[in-house]
Amino acid sequence: FLHKSMGTECLSPDIGIGFKIIYLNNKYTFNLSINQLKQGEYFTIVPLEGKIVNSDKPDYWSFSTRCSFRPVFYQIGVDNCILQIGFSLYYENSSGCYVRYKSFTEAESRNTVPILDTNSSNGTRLLKAKKRYGMGFDVAYQINSFFCNFELHSSSVKNEVEEILTYFAYHFQLSYILTGQNRIFNKKYGSWKMINFVKRNVYEIAFRNSFIDFDVGHFITNGRAYNKTICFNWYVNEKLSFGINYIRSKQEPSVNAGFDCVVRKLHIFGTRIQLKF
Repeated sequence: FLHKSMGTECLSPDIGIGFKIIYLNNKYTFNLSINQLKQGEYFTIVPLEGKIVNSDKPDYWSFSTRCSFRPVFYQIGVDNCILQIGFSLYYENSSGCYVRYKSFTEAESRNTVPILDTNSSNGTRLLKAKKRYGMGFDVAYQINSFFCNFELHSSSVKNEVEEILTYFAYHFQLSYILTGQNRIFNKKYGSWKMINFVKRNVYEIAFRNSFIDFDVGHFITNGRAYNKTICFNWYVNEKLSFGINYIRSKQEPSVNAGFDCVVRKLHIFGTRIQLKF
């Protein structure tokens, strides 16, 4: 796919400077990290004027951990069968900053507008977060050229009045390599990487269904979005590849959003040519 799913991109924890501890074997992968987070898009309110402006945030830290278990692990050349179950947690000390969630379609450009955004034009839905935390759950299965994956994400904000707002997303995907190869599994990160090339010209088809829900809270209401994506990839060799995605996106702004609750249905095409040096 050209991009990660809506939920993975929007609700995964931020990254920054820190350290990570990794333990792995054929059955388990365990990651633990503590980071000072990078600068994000944060806001402050100018007293008396009521204006909302971009502002530097104070330094704060995050903690995240992920554990994956592989009850089935067999990998010899192009023959493999892997079943993996993963669980992750993260916590961010947001220090009362105003935070913003933005979810994009799965084919983006520099001018792509978020399909869901917790900030409105007058800033009424900015989130002042004392802390932010979330979790994820995933199941992945690969047998030779076939691969399937399910991921569930949530991200919660505890605001200054102790209200907890939780955003939710999931995606499910299937892929099949028509020419008989498979993807290489990386035990260090518990993830699948590049195609295991045994010859040139590898063809792959894939399908993904993703969903994200921002419709929570009394005033933080922004609706839901659904994406269905069909993908075709052509890997000429290890360095050159072509990809095309067709995305059917349905956006359902909340009736409580107060400014725009028109259901939108979009047809999006995205392409990529990738050359590695």
